[in-house]
This record gives sequence, C-alpha cells and structure tokens, in this order.
Amino acid sequence: MRPGPTLSHETLVGGMNMRGINSAFRQSVEFGTKESVKESVKEGVKESVKESVRMARDRVMHGMVGDRPFLFV
Repeated sequence: MRPGPTLSHETLVGGMNMRGINSAFRQSVEFGTKESVKESVKEGVKESVKESVRMARDRVMHGMVGDRPFLFV
C-alpha cells in the first residue's frame, strides 16, 4: 500500500505556508501601524488639551479674559 501524496519541504516553504506567513505578517504590520497612529493621535490630543488648559489657567492667574485684562472684585 502506497502512502498518499506528501508535501516536500520546498513546497511548504515556497508555497501556501509562505503565503500564510506573509499574510499574517502584513496583517500584523497593518494592525501595528493603525495602533501606533491611534496612540500618537491620542498623545497629540492629550498634549493639546494640556497646553490649552495651561494657557487658560495662566490667563486667569494674570487677570486676562481673552485679550482684555479684568479684575476680581
């Protein structure tokens, strides 16, 4: 009795197996890129909000609303 067809090492490395590896690699790179973009946007927004709050606090501390000075009575 003869065994069924077998896959050689070359077929596994050069054929479907490599395609699967490439696909998985591409998906992980795409996912990683999306995640890093999300992270950097999140960090940028955080920094922007911090800066806006800091500037608003400074204006209040120095008696400025908009561009006009004001006094606490």
